[in-house]
Amino acid sequence: MGIGGSGPTKRVPSKIFINFMEKISKIKKCRFYLATGKNSGEQIILNEILQSKFKDICLPLDDLSIKEILPIIKNCNLSICNDSSFSHLSAALGTKTITLMVDTPIIYGNYNSKMFPVIPDGEETVRHHTSGKDRINPQKIFDKALEILN
Repeated sequence: MGIGGSGPTKRVPSKIFINFMEKISKIKKCRFYLATGKNSGEQIILNEILQSKFKDICLPLDDLSIKEILPIIKNCNLSICNDSSFSHLSAALGTKTITLMVDTPIIYGNYNSKMFPVIPDGEETVRHHTSGKDRINPQKIFDKALEILN
């Protein structure tokens, strides 16, 4: 999961990722790799996830280099990312990637056939300044994940 983002308007709150993790872990055996940078806002999201009941099945990637992270991403069954460098890397590596589009044009998250965008509730599309990070629906992520994995 690419939980980082280039700015605070692109970072989906930890509670949305945790809610998704709750749903998917009930039906699939999961391990969550958490990709983020060292920015304090990203570290808050990372730490909130690592303090959840899922801490034992999470592995943070923030101390690894891109060279070390690439094979991990390549070997994942699915990637769920904010519109960030990790979503673009994931799709480029051929990993099916759910892109959480909250504050940038939809084309940034669907230009690759491996990208499957999820947009905020109440929106028909997204663009700069949509400000939808709090309106990403974990159920939509879950439904899209099941569609992709099955």
